[in-house]
Amino acid sequence: MNSIAPFCRYHVNSAIGGGWRLRKEDGFRALRTYRLKIDAVVQGRKLARRDGVELVIHRKGGGIQAWANYGGAPLRAKGKHRWKPIHGLRQQRLRQLSI
Repeated sequence: MNSIAPFCRYHVNSAIGGGWRLRKEDGFRALRTYRLKIDAVVQGRKLARRDGVELVIHRKGGGIQAWANYGGAPLRAKGKHRWKPIHGLRQQRLRQLSI
């Protein structure tokens, strides 16, 4: 785990040409684009755990669907939020949630 990370989150969101992209918060370019959302989420979880940062999973429309904190700064939000934490979810459960 990095003691000081240059960024604090990975994001999984829809790609412009279709599919799902995994990117760092501080960059616009995708680290990689995936055909299935579950593949992007699984890889994002691996990277977030390795770097000790957060993973934010977006809906197709751009809103936040779920998040997980793997040791980075906590996700802050103004007002109420309905985000679901993904800690403890198995890959099978992620498939059931269609994320």
